[in-house]
Amino acid sequence: MVVRACFGGSPRYLLWALVAAIVVGTPGLLRWKQGLAHCHGETCPPPITITGPSKQKKTEVNSVVGMVYRRLVTDHPRRCDTPHPRNFTPPCTPLYNRSILIANMFAHEVDVLEIALYEYEGLADVVLTENLQVHNNVGASTEKPFYMWPELAKTERFRDLARGVEFISCTPLGNRTSMWSAESNDDNCMSDAVVERAARYDIAIVGSIDEVLSRRNIYRLKHCELPSLPSGAQIGMPLGFLGEHQLAFRTDHNYPSNKYSLSLPTIYSTTWAETPGPRTWSSWAHTVLYGKRAPGTGDFLKWHRVAYDRPESRPGIIGGVHLSGYAFAHNTILKELWCSECTGEFSREPYCSLSPKTRQDQTALAWQNDHPERFRTHIGAEFEMPVRLQQCPDRFPAWFGEVDQREKLLLRHLCGRNSSTTTLPERVPP
Repeated sequence: MVVRACFGGSPRYLLWALVAAIVVGTPGLLRWKQGLAHCHGETCPPPITITGPSKQKKTEVNSVVGMVYRRLVTDHPRRCDTPHPRNFTPPCTPLYNRSILIANMFAHEVDVLEIALYEYEGLADVVLTENLQVHNNVGASTEKPFYMWPELAKTERFRDLARGVEFISCTPLGNRTSMWSAESNDDNCMSDAVVERAARYDIAIVGSIDEVLSRRNIYRLKHCELPSLPSGAQIGMPLGFLGEHQLAFRTDHNYPSNKYSLSLPTIYSTTWAETPGPRTWSSWAHTVLYGKRAPGTGDFLKWHRVAYDRPESRPGIIGGVHLSGYAFAHNTILKELWCSECTGEFSREPYCSLSPKTRQDQTALAWQNDHPERFRTHIGAEFEMPVRLQQCPDRFPAWFGEVDQREKLLLRHLCGRNSSTTTLPERVPP
């Protein structure tokens, strides 16, 4: 009756009514999608907000963010003077010598960045894209104090690794239309960087810095027979501790044939941009829901649906790890303020009222406790331990359930504990 009254009773206007309902319902659809996102399988602790006026909150949060960013640059992990032997067997006798470009979106994951760059060293060039704008809409006023990679590249820790890295600063997004807008903007920035360089390479691998394809697979893509491309990967997703207490997580974005894998990063032949594939229903939906260009248009986007839209790419490229759920305090503070689907809020309380080990366990085991049905004890071929973690596990103790000494230094300052060894520099040292 309402439709007939508004549109004069003509049946052809039912279509317009349906379109209007979809438009009006889009915000609800996005909220529904957010509820299903499950943080992309990543740990999102319960929000505990800073009390007080919003201006005071913004000032305090930005102060903490600046401190943590500077700490990540200046405080290096434990040295690895006697590395363990790495477990790496080439998957074939070299037949080719293809050139590979790996494009990674980077924000603040400094330890993960080191692990990833060691995995790719000598086999691929890396384009690292970074934005000063956080992805989270709630935390949109949070200020990232500086581009991190240019500062890291000057340090002893990254000086040698920096030789194979090209840095791209992405332009902040003005108007955000959904919770994914800022992340999609950075994804488009990363795709543009690959398009501009594609003519110099044979293979492009596109993903976030924590979506680490194994060294064995990089070697395979460079020197062995190629699988059908484009293709998604099948990488393991521990979502918590590695090693003795490691489990496998069933993510929402799994590869079709393996529910306990993540179907990222996305691997392309660089001729993809010259001969784009057809647009599919899911790439259209991707444009509607995420507000960014969709695969099938000649772009190089990280896109888990490639595994579904192009069945000829199966069984995919198996082996790697999604280094998500890192319970290192520096990482958890910044991630909650940064990632699209996290709370965008921060409180000192869990860091200052709990022991470092208790807080670490609560963070790493949160999803295991809340969603035990999503975990299994069997670790399949989708998981491969990165070379750097094989060689230097003591360098990154938080991955293995131990407290990192860098956390203790940070928390002394964050929680007001006096220590002459934790005075922060006024600026990032050159």
